[in-house]
Amino acid sequence: MPPPEFSETYLEASIEEASTRAASALMGLLGLPWPVEVELAHRWRYALPQTSVGGFWLGDRENRVALIGDGIAGAGVERAWESGLRLAQALIQAREELASCESLREASLV
Repeated sequence: MPPPEFSETYLEASIEEASTRAASALMGLLGLPWPVEVELAHRWRYALPQTSVGGFWLGDRENRVALIGDGIAGAGVERAWESGLRLAQALIQAREELASCESLREASLV
């Protein structure tokens, strides 16, 4: 992820320039070929929540909905990103546990 100086440098740049520079930095970090076409970009300009819920995500299994972001995990794009990552990890783990339970159930029926 680009350092905070990146955001400061391109804060007033056009959305096209800022998104092209950010995509270039990301591709460099990931070791992927450049150039790429940027479909959509959003600036994280005003993401400064005064409080956070705590934890990394909130979920309601019954309604199959989850919330992520800096309002949950704390201020900063890094915390928002980690919030999404942690939810993804939890979903993968839940899927693996469900598959394991189903395998045990099927084995007991044999």
